Amino acid sequence: MRGRLRLVSPGACAAFGAIVLLGAQNGGFFADSWGWATLPLLLVVAGVLFTRDAVVTRREALWVGGFAMLTAWTALSALWAPAAGPPVTEAGRALLYTAAVAAIVVLGARERLPYAVLAAAFVLCAWGLADKVHGGPARIEGPIGYTNGLGLVASTGILLAVGLRRPPLLATLVVFVPALAFTESRGAVVALAAGLVVLAALALRSRPRLLLVLGVAAAAVVALVLAFAGQGHAGMTGPSRLGSLSGNGRGDYWRTALAEARAHPLLGGGAGTWGRWWLARRPDANGALDAHELYLETLAELGAIGLAIVVATLALPLLSLRRALRHEWAPACAAAFVALLVHAALDWDWELPAVSLCGLFCGTALLADGSPVVVGGRARVAACAAAVAATAAAFVLQVGNSAERAAQHRPERTGGAAPRPGRRERVVPARAGDRKRRGTRPGVAARPARRCKFSAVAASL
Repeated sequence: MRGRLRLVSPGACAAFGAIVLLGAQNGGFFADSWGWATLPLLLVVAGVLFTRDAVVTRREALWVGGFAMLTAWTALSALWAPAAGPPVTEAGRALLYTAAVAAIVVLGARERLPYAVLAAAFVLCAWGLADKVHGGPARIEGPIGYTNGLGLVASTGILLAVGLRRPPLLATLVVFVPALAFTESRGAVVALAAGLVVLAALALRSRPRLLLVLGVAAAAVVALVLAFAGQGHAGMTGPSRLGSLSGNGRGDYWRTALAEARAHPLLGGGAGTWGRWWLARRPDANGALDAHELYLETLAELGAIGLAIVVATLALPLLSLRRALRHEWAPACAAAFVALLVHAALDWDWELPAVSLCGLFCGTALLADGSPVVVGGRARVAACAAAVAATAAAFVLQVGNSAERAAQHRPERTGGAAPRPGRRERVVPARAGDRKRRGTRPGVAARPARRCKFSAVAASL
């Protein structure tokens, strides 16, 4: 009983709740779902800082600061974007990530994070399998609403179940492996392979006996995935996608991102503007909102400065890995975090907070060791004031996003009856096997350009 209770902490509960609740809302894709997660997390940060000093490591402070800088830079891009709406909307998602990592850092108990992420991933994957049992689509997507997103969640669960080296946790593979197979996500399999390589490399360095266990587990996972999906499965009309090398239009997406980056190398075109470039340059009628590549899309929309912020921030857990390896859970967290970094280069995970937070929370756990910094005195007052200000901003954004989403569902806007409360939106596929939501994200639909005086100068940068 005492061993079980040890896995429960405020930080672990916050991580589990954030992932599951966002996952239940289409993975947190739509802007009107961000505020309901951001507000409680920011209130937790403000409450902790109001009642006591916070002790964090230097890299944890840099980690939170990096996300805060990304949020500020995203919002600032409204000054030179063609329209102010998309950057402000995108800043809301960045604020959610900032609030999530800040809440985990101030609550502490980072060693329990991988177990919380594992539990949340189990819930989401089990949800997806339950949908299939009850007549869902051949490629499961679960509450997240995107098969590749659920595939990465399943891969994260597999890496944690194997890497945490607790035999009872291996039983969760009964859910994770079929979930990964039924998503038929090739990017998730690539991310899983990258994570397994990290686990094997760390095991070879510090725990040689673990290498054999990991090898057997990896072989078993690959065999099971192939057994489920290698020859197709019930409900499919053809062979599995796992053997296909098609990128489903990603090459065109990436070329469009590079074109925008060349036009605005330093500042970028503004957050949320890639969709405009795609509409103007797409080779066919395929609708897309994201470049399916975090780093290229960041370079295109936020320029070299924005990409530098993202890369520097995401590098912090990897730079802390050597010191974190004294913990038995560190290899599993490193593998899950690397899986996110790899998959983000192949898909639009950043637009699904429930998916990205699985890896980001594992990365946060790796920052627990280092030089401690006491956030007290004036620093504590300033941090508390910043949390309160961010809470007010999140509330304003939530009101606006909710109003815009409600307006999109009015009968006079949709041309028919409004959807029933709680009814899940169906998504029009952009390409076969690659579902994309079109024209539903606030700020993406074409609107009259509103340029400020600074736009003319920024357009040349």
